[in-house]
Amino acid sequence: CEPCPMCWMAIRYARIDRVHYGCSAATASQMGFGHGSLPQEVARPIGERGVPAEPMMTAEAVAALEAWLNPIG
Repeated sequence: CEPCPMCWMAIRYARIDRVHYGCSAATASQMGFGHGSLPQEVARPIGERGVPAEPMMTAEAVAALEAWLNPIG
């Protein structure tokens, strides 16, 4: 069915240029495959979401993003 928010972000990060799907998210939700309140939760600041989260290895994470943006080649 139509990509969920997590799949949509993976599609965007992978730079996929076209998505094909069979049914809408609304239809999938009516059949019990909905993502519930995920979009509302993701919109909240990370410290206010339903699962505790804390940053770690920030310098390494930034370096990985910089390497992605500026590949050696």
